Amino acid sequence: EPQNIHDNITICHGDDDRNVPFQQTTDIVQKLRVKGDVHIELMIAPDEPHEFLLYKNRMEAYNRTFEFINRFIGK
Repeated sequence: EPQNIHDNITICHGDDDRNVPFQQTTDIVQKLRVKGDVHIELMIAPDEPHEFLLYKNRMEAYNRTFEFINRFIGK
């Protein structure tokens, strides 16, 4: 539940995910943005399933995640 999330968060999600409904991600992101007390980053990979198939999308997700960790947790 959004009210239980108090830390910054990054999400990488393929919009053709059949394991985790894409709508679930957009709903939680919207609720967290309305809540307004956490920093949230969202990467949407068009036409990708749960496990990103395209190398460029996997690399973008990895890079965004590493950058997020460096910014908010430190090196």
